[in-house]
Amino acid sequence: MSVPAIFDNVIGESRFISLISPKDTVNNPDMKFIVPEGHYSVDSMVRKLRNMLIFRYVSLDMDHDKVVLHNNSGYRAYLSISLKNKLGFIDMPPLGFKKGHVAEKIGDMTDEIVPTLYVYCDILERHCW
Repeated sequence: MSVPAIFDNVIGESRFISLISPKDTVNNPDMKFIVPEGHYSVDSMVRKLRNMLIFRYVSLDMDHDKVVLHNNSGYRAYLSISLKNKLGFIDMPPLGFKKGHVAEKIGDMTDEIVPTLYVYCDILERHCW
């Protein structure tokens, strides 16, 4: 028997975007925004990040099913590896995106999660005596 279940697809420590000033490093960013754990679609993740970053002149939106990062700040936008992959970005410079960038592929929030929960129930098993 298979029971459909919705699992959090953004979890753990790998759910952040950092803004790195010219004097900072990836390990010591000027600002770090952590996405709350939960279940997100690509659209809802883009909206969440846009709301978190808009006052820093960094924004994300969708264009033809791909995520577009706009960066009009003096910072480099560095996405955690997991978040970068889920949003469809492949080639991110080591210190993050200095300007705008279009994701190379369509985002996939199902990456790294289990889509179904399986439940075993011995009551349903046939007993022959």
